[in-house]
Amino acid sequence: MATYVRNLNAAINSRNGLQLAHLLAVNPDTNPTAPQTNALAVAAGITNQVWQPVVEAHVLACNDSSTPLERLQAHQAFLSELNRVSEKEDVWILPILYAASTHLRGIGRRALKEIQDKEAKNEILTQLESSSRVVNRTLTLCLNDRHPSLQKSKKWGTYFFVGELCKLYFLLRKRNMSKSVIKVVESMSRDLPPLASYPRSHTCTYSYYRGVLSLMDDDVEQAQNWLTQALNQCFYKSTDNQELILLHLIPVQFLMTNQVPSKAVWEKFPRLHTVYHQMLTALLRGDVLSFDKAVTQRRSLFVKKYLYLAVEKMRVFVFEKLFYRVFLAKDKATRITIDDYQAAAKLVGVDVSPDFLEATVSNMIYHDRLKGYISRERHTVVLRAEGAFPKLDHAA
Repeated sequence: MATYVRNLNAAINSRNGLQLAHLLAVNPDTNPTAPQTNALAVAAGITNQVWQPVVEAHVLACNDSSTPLERLQAHQAFLSELNRVSEKEDVWILPILYAASTHLRGIGRRALKEIQDKEAKNEILTQLESSSRVVNRTLTLCLNDRHPSLQKSKKWGTYFFVGELCKLYFLLRKRNMSKSVIKVVESMSRDLPPLASYPRSHTCTYSYYRGVLSLMDDDVEQAQNWLTQALNQCFYKSTDNQELILLHLIPVQFLMTNQVPSKAVWEKFPRLHTVYHQMLTALLRGDVLSFDKAVTQRRSLFVKKYLYLAVEKMRVFVFEKLFYRVFLAKDKATRITIDDYQAAAKLVGVDVSPDFLEATVSNMIYHDRLKGYISRERHTVVLRAEGAFPKLDHAA
């Protein structure tokens, strides 16, 4: 213990953030030297009295015998103490704040996954809400840092903690809180370094959540911009993160450009192939029944990942492809009845009403995916002689 305390004093006095983050790690795998002993005894050995409560809270957080709820509370108390001392510190303290907030969230996430009892799970959720306020305090310390030197400012931690808060809020199913945090940061962006100057690991997470939130708000164009940015910022070896981004980007990219992933993407990400390939193949064939079956099989995943609305929007493209096949089968006739479309739908095993088909055609016309108009008296779609299906004609 004496060696551990001596190393702590050295890291604090030399303001060595990385070393202190290692010494105050509460994960036994990361820091096997963390003491499981009397917290007051360890804290008493710290020469800088301001840091004594931090070290005491750290030792208490290392207590493996506590319950998940007690562990979460102890980790929250540890971050609260770090916030207190961080008020008068500069950029050097960020590594330990990063580590403490990440581990706090990890404790809560694991507890929610492992605990089956509803009441106990609700206690964890309540505690996580409290924890999110502590992390929000950490973000506020970064945003409001008035250090005269920008290079030494805690502002460099801003986007990391925005990402941490988004992760917490999504865990708590409180997406509007994520939007509120992002609005606050956007309103203060003039006082921050340019987004591109932050570590890519920070901006990748930020861009990802901006993309997901845009998708949930049905702003597909913004979702494409942010998710593409996140993919470009993602570390090339972080295949799990790339896969998560692509899980959202694949339907967005199709909605915007009609593009589907290449064979190379499917080979690199076989789980994405399992999720999307059958669905996209059915879509490109105009096979409504197979598309619906593929979506139903993955419905729980799409709902969990906030993708169901985007996937449902893709369904209109299945009918577009089906209508295009009818168009080709009739030698590109410029007049096709709604009954013809209904018969084609029945051939692929889908029973839909004429009203639904008319609404689908109207939607395609509105979005410039079909050139023509509906003659409602004759229940007929009148197509333009050239370029009736501009998107599909171009693709062909």
